[in-house]
Amino acid sequence: MRAPPIGVALVLLAVMAGSLAQPSACHAAVADKQVKEADKVATAAKVVYEQGQFPVAADLYRKAFRLNPAKPDYLYGVGRAEQRAGRYAQAKAAFEQLLALIPSDDPLAEKARKALGEVAAADKAAQPTPKPAEPAKAIPPPVVVPAPVAPAAAPTPVHQEPKPASLAQKPAPAITPRLPTVAAPAPRPLPMPAVAAFAVAVAALGGTVGFGLAAVEADAFADRYRTADGEFVDPKKLPQAEATALVRDINFKRQMTVACGATMAAAVAVGGWLWVRDRPVRVASDGQSVLLAWRF
Repeated sequence: MRAPPIGVALVLLAVMAGSLAQPSACHAAVADKQVKEADKVATAAKVVYEQGQFPVAADLYRKAFRLNPAKPDYLYGVGRAEQRAGRYAQAKAAFEQLLALIPSDDPLAEKARKALGEVAAADKAAQPTPKPAEPAKAIPPPVVVPAPVAPAAAPTPVHQEPKPASLAQKPAPAITPRLPTVAAPAPRPLPMPAVAAFAVAVAALGGTVGFGLAAVEADAFADRYRTADGEFVDPKKLPQAEATALVRDINFKRQMTVACGATMAAAVAVGGWLWVRDRPVRVASDGQSVLLAWRF
């Protein structure tokens, strides 16, 4: 059998090499398509995670990891989503799988270890707290019924001879208590300081009335010269100097009215105090009732 020519052999080798390289190119194309699909799924998982749909986000991150196992970051997303969903066992499994796939000094490994601690603490807090054992109930002591006691025998009555009527005890005579009679105190004259204070009060009353009437009359007189609104003196009706004197007169009478009124009130108070300060309380008794009388 003759060997094929060199040219034919080269052609055959080229065809065989092409047939062997074609599956590798197809495999690379499929892998690249899966990576892109995994990125799309991971993006959708991030969106639903931010919306609070944590179980759905966990499932999408798992699908992304199955499509692209070369990217363990997806396992971290699975663990975080399961942790937020409250499924701590699945979260722990995802973080442990992630730590087994990446080096211990990887920054993602540090985040996974920290998340594992949070999961353990949350799982412990979610466990129901055991109820404390109830204390044993104390058994009451048995009730002891005392034995019946025989009633004591009644004492035998002793016969006593009746006493004669002459020796019988006579009732004591009733004693009527005699209460001292308290004479009513004589009316006391009004003290002179009180009289003087009341005199001042009367004089102050007269001054209050007098100055008050004078102030009213002066104010009514000033109404002739006031403006239309009644607040100021019209300079066209009354010169400035006379208007000033009129206003001073009205103010003086008003001030004197207030001063006399205050003096009258003070004098009445002082006179009343001087009148009653040495009026003692008398106690009178007639044997049946007690009367407190304040004499003025």
